[in-house]
Amino acid sequence: MQQYLPSILKIFLVLVILSVGAAVMLPVGSPSRGNSKRSQCQSNLKQIGLAVKQYVQDYDERFPPVAVVKQGNWAGSIQPYLKSWQLLQCPSDDSRALMKTDYFYNSNLAKVFEKDIEVVPQTVLLGEGRSDSPTNYAFPSFPSEWLKDEKSPLYRHLDGANIAFA
Repeated sequence: MQQYLPSILKIFLVLVILSVGAAVMLPVGSPSRGNSKRSQCQSNLKQIGLAVKQYVQDYDERFPPVAVVKQGNWAGSIQPYLKSWQLLQCPSDDSRALMKTDYFYNSNLAKVFEKDIEVVPQTVLLGEGRSDSPTNYAFPSFPSEWLKDEKSPLYRHLDGANIAFA
């Protein structure tokens, strides 16, 4: 019996050390998961932005309207250029509601000719929005209350947001 006691203590000590190590590493893994979701969200916005660009090329250099009868809305207008409706969902949103979006569209661009945009690299095309919003979700600018609300889309990814420019 005494021969087994040191072995049991060694095993217990190893388990304690592993548990402490795992507890220390768990908070470290959390930001990497956040970075992964942020990267996936950036990829979604890039693909949505490319779909808008294809739409613009096919429709006389005009940006999609916010709401239309045939396709329903801006997201419906670019749907033929998207691989999946799931691209309209931020990976940080667990609900994954179909026919909804987590991104907003700059309503100032609706039906505007691409050539009429003065500063393309500084013109917001799409950005983080509220979860499960209708796919006609559009704003002319960021809502001011978002700047004060830490739970707003502007702070979704590690206290930051993803934005696609025109």
